[in-house]
Amino acid sequence: MMIFGRPRLLRSLGRVDLITILVFVATAFFDPAAACSFHTYKPVRTLVDKILESETLVLARQSQTNALRFKIANVLQGTAHSEPIPFLVDTATQRRLSTNPDHGVLLSLDGQGTWRYLSYVDQNWQDLLNMVMRQAPMWRDQTHHPDRFEALSKYLNHKDPRLHYLALQEIDRVPYETLRTLGVSVPAETLLEALGSWRDAQYVPINLLLLGLSNAPEAGPFLRQQVDRLHQSSTPVSLGAAATALIEVDGEHGIKHLSRLFLSGQDQPIAKVAAVVEAMAIHSNLGSDHLQRTIEETLVGFVRNRPAGAATVARQFSLQRNWSIGPHLEAMMDDASHMTPAARLQVAIYVAQSKAGSR
Repeated sequence: MMIFGRPRLLRSLGRVDLITILVFVATAFFDPAAACSFHTYKPVRTLVDKILESETLVLARQSQTNALRFKIANVLQGTAHSEPIPFLVDTATQRRLSTNPDHGVLLSLDGQGTWRYLSYVDQNWQDLLNMVMRQAPMWRDQTHHPDRFEALSKYLNHKDPRLHYLALQEIDRVPYETLRTLGVSVPAETLLEALGSWRDAQYVPINLLLLGLSNAPEAGPFLRQQVDRLHQSSTPVSLGAAATALIEVDGEHGIKHLSRLFLSGQDQPIAKVAAVVEAMAIHSNLGSDHLQRTIEETLVGFVRNRPAGAATVARQFSLQRNWSIGPHLEAMMDDASHMTPAARLQVAIYVAQSKAGSR
């Protein structure tokens, strides 16, 4: 059996749980999604998602005969017929609609006759809605259409907080490589204020990444302070984003700083190590040849010092479809006695994938 090209290695694996192997192979190595795991882990369905998924969309206002009831003012998509809208118009919405005849409430209707409230639509949201409706045929064809994120990223600096947060939700789920190419520019003071606010806690990872891309002089000191603080933390929350942003700003110096804090000893939890290795794997794909060599040397030294970490390196580089460290890990497999059978298998799979990927 030569599937890994290393029959001696396979014989050394012993009795490894077959289910564990299959789950690992299926989820870790053949998962088509390569987006950064340190973004929001379960991205919310944004307003744009809901618009694109809807069969019928209408703008409604309060009924002239009953101000507590909605009445369809305009059918934007699909067919609403005369379906009764079950929602009541609350007092605040009544006041806003009464003083703004050009405003409305965006509602959706599915094929089972279920209505859903989507958003209050003022002029700012009307402009957004018009743009999404125009682009809908193209955006529906591709889950992460680049034009979608480029168009919506322009709302990051919008004065309407709802549009700002919508833009954050949208770009929070794009791969880092795509985020870099969007050319997003958010003032550093805006990002630093958000990073210090509990109301923006769920957006800490994306705001850290944006800060790293801001070219602001404040970015480096803040990110180094953040990484130092996370070194003392027991959880990896936001560490991957902070590490990625720090490397973006400090390059080789950032890699050495991260290595000193997280990779040089044995005391750091493997989850935190994985977050730092992921950041290095991402930049190994994107950085200069010199940066890539620095990352490889750093991680080879890490694996020699902490052999169990080889599986973490293999997994993170595989998730990024980055095969550059394959030859280094293969050379270290000649003496794999320090690894668990499962770890040896993970590394062996990555090495085989790296050979296939480099052809």
